[in-house]
Amino acid sequence: MKKLTFVLILLLLLPLLTYNHSVGFEVKFYTGDDPFYDNVRDQFLNWQDFSGNVIPNAETALAIATSIYEAVDKHHEVEGLVPSSVFYDEDDEIWVVSFDRPNPSQNIDISGGGWCIAMRKSDGQVVKIWRME
Repeated sequence: MKKLTFVLILLLLLPLLTYNHSVGFEVKFYTGDDPFYDNVRDQFLNWQDFSGNVIPNAETALAIATSIYEAVDKHHEVEGLVPSSVFYDEDDEIWVVSFDRPNPSQNIDISGGGWCIAMRKSDGQVVKIWRME
């Protein structure tokens, strides 16, 4: 009886466990005219409607900055950097995530040093990306 119950539960859960969410779903990337955007353009252009913190904590800042770093087309001399620190500027409400060599004692030539990405806490805007000297 226990085996039969287990098998029935497994059969009921199997479709949920094997469902592929990407089947039949395709993200479209395009520029130019978009009927949906044209219909709601005024709503999209009024960005002041949002009130809150897009980047509420250091973990979120790190995740976003890492995604940005990985997506940026970099010169070969700044590839392979890893996050080294996350700083929050309380006065300006800006997160600054720094990237550096995985092991600073390694003799790897990274001209210009590591990278920093500064992002505004309230709306997530990337304020600045720069290379450390």
